[in-house]
Parts: sequence; structure tokens; C-alpha cells
Amino acid sequence: MGLSIIKEIGPVAIALSFAGRVGSGMASEIGSMTLGHQVDILRVHGVSPIKKLVSPRVISSIIMLPVLTVIGDAVAIIGGYIVAVTAANQSGSVYWSQIKQIMEFTTIFSGVIKPFIFGYLISTISCYMGLATRGGARGLRKSTTEAVVYSTIMIIVSDFMVTKILIIALGIPV
Repeated sequence: MGLSIIKEIGPVAIALSFAGRVGSGMASEIGSMTLGHQVDILRVHGVSPIKKLVSPRVISSIIMLPVLTVIGDAVAIIGGYIVAVTAANQSGSVYWSQIKQIMEFTTIFSGVIKPFIFGYLISTISCYMGLATRGGARGLRKSTTEAVVYSTIMIIVSDFMVTKILIIALGIPV
């Protein structure tokens, strides 16, 4: 259980939640600014919207998604302990010894590298969709929905690609 949480389920589940909550927020906020001509005003005053609006969101996503993933993994592992001890009547010491055994560099590296990639993808897709918003309220709704859908697809595709790269190039076992 710990292996699947750390390597796959934790990073992907947290990234999907992040895309739905934070990614949609980024797309709608920047989309509203685009529709309200605030992005155009930035350009007129010589301020790059990429530097002012997009870069802080990308940097914060790259920093915070791994932090959220570590917290989510810890909560899931503690939840697994509670279920193992109370519902399955297993020994708590056996559970923690098994968790300690899987805590190898390759396992942790595989689970920690993915959120950085997911954070970058979610934020860039969401910001791009926000900047590309056209057509009033309907366009804003469409671009926000597309940001979440494209982010979800890219999370799944990039998870597969990163896992394959780690297996092939670095020899990290599945």
C-alpha cells in the first residue's frame, strides 16, 4: 500500500485535485482579467503579463504541489495504519516495518519528481487558457473547463511518460 501511494496514487490524486481547484482558479482569474482588458492595460504600460501574472503562479505551483503531495502521502499512510490496525487486526509494528522497507531512494525519488512536473503542467496550461479567453462569460466558462480537462489529460500522460523514463533510463523498478 505504501509503495503505490508514494509512487503513483499520491502524486496523481493530489495533482488532479490541484488541477480542479487551483488550475481552474488560475484560468478563471486570468481569463476574467483578459476579458476585463486588464491584461491589455499591463501590455500598454510596458509590463509583461507573463512576468507579472504567469511566472508567480508557475513558481508557486512548482513549489506547493510537491509539499501538498508529501502531506497527502503522509495522511494516506497514517490512514492505512489506522485501517490495518483497527479493521484488519494487523500488528502496527509490522505495518511500520513494511513502510520503512519501501522507503528507498528510488521509491521516494519517483514519488517526488512527478509533482514538480505536474505543477508546471497545470499552471502553464491554466494560465495559457486564461490568457486565451475570448467571448465573455461563455468563453470564460469554456476556457476554465478546458484548462481542467487538458491538465487532467496531461497529468495522466506525463505520469505514464515519467514512469517509463524512470524504468528505462534510470532502472528504477515499478
